[in-house]
Amino acid sequence: MVTGTAQRAADKTGCVTAPGNADELTAPAAAARTVSAGDATGTCKGMTSVSAVRETAAGVSPAEECLLVGSLQLTAAYGPFNDASDAVVNGKYGGHDTPSGVERDTAWTSATCQGALGIGYYNASPVEGNDRRFTSNPLTKSERADIQRFADQSAARHGCGSPVELP
Repeated sequence: MVTGTAQRAADKTGCVTAPGNADELTAPAAAARTVSAGDATGTCKGMTSVSAVRETAAGVSPAEECLLVGSLQLTAAYGPFNDASDAVVNGKYGGHDTPSGVERDTAWTSATCQGALGIGYYNASPVEGNDRRFTSNPLTKSERADIQRFADQSAARHGCGSPVELP
C-alpha cells in the first residue's frame, strides 16, 4: 500500500522515481540481531561503551535504532518520523527547543538534512526497565562518544550535516 501510494503520488506530480520493494518494508526491530560490540556491522558499528549490542542493518531508513545491551537505546528519526511526532509540537528537535541537550532521562542531538528529511533527530535513553536518571547518574565519556558516533554515522548515510555535539 505504501509503495503504491508513493508511486501514484510521483506519477501525478511528474516526479521520476525508482519505487522501493514492498517486500523489504519492515520495522527496524524485525531484523535486529544481538552481537558483540566488536562484531557490529550495522547501526551499532563502532560502539565501545558495552560488550554487546542489538542492531539492524545500516541502510537508509527514516527510523533507525541501536541498543547498547543493558545500557542505552539509541534512535534516529528523519522526515515525517521526526516531524510528525506529537512531541514536536513542543519543539522542532524531536520535541525539544534546542538542537542538542541532556535532560533527566534523555540525551539528544540533531543535524540539518536535505529536502524532505528536514531535521535528523538522534535520541539516547536508558533501556526499558532501567530507572537511570542522567541528572544523578550522568553519561560516561564512552557513552557520549557512542551517542555521537551513532548520530554521525546515521547522518552521513542520510546525506545530512554533522550532528551538533552534546553539551
